[in-house]
Order: sequence, then structure tokens, then C-alpha cells
Amino acid sequence: MVAMKLKVVGMCCNRCVVAVDKALNTIPSVRQVDVELESGLVTIRGKAKENPERLIEAIKKVRNYQVSLVSQAG
Repeated sequence: MVAMKLKVVGMCCNRCVVAVDKALNTIPSVRQVDVELESGLVTIRGKAKENPERLIEAIKKVRNYQVSLVSQAG
């Protein structure tokens, strides 16, 4: 399984967490999303390697968060 970690700046509540989770889960290759509100870290796991920009854009469509790639493995 492929894993990617993103840093999301601007999330302030559980509603933000749910919105980011939903946005990423609309992408077919995504299998699991873990969103940590306090740290702003989002871990995404999937069957296939996904373009980080596609994931970042999905999050930015929810709200104009600042999103950056932290790591990618697999």
C-alpha cells in the first residue's frame, strides 16, 4: 500500500476534519485517511500511487487551506 503525508494549515474544528476526510475519500485510489486536527497532519493510504497535487487540490476545494507534501512512500 502507498502512503502519503500532507500538512494542512487552517483546520480549526472537527467539521474541518470531516470535510478534509470526505474530500480525499472521493478519490478512487484513496483507501484510508487519517486527519489529525492538532498537528494538521493528514495521512493518506491507497492502492496506487496518487499525484500529490490531485490530493492537495481536493483539500483546497473544501476551503482555501494551505497544504504541503510532507512525505511520500511506496
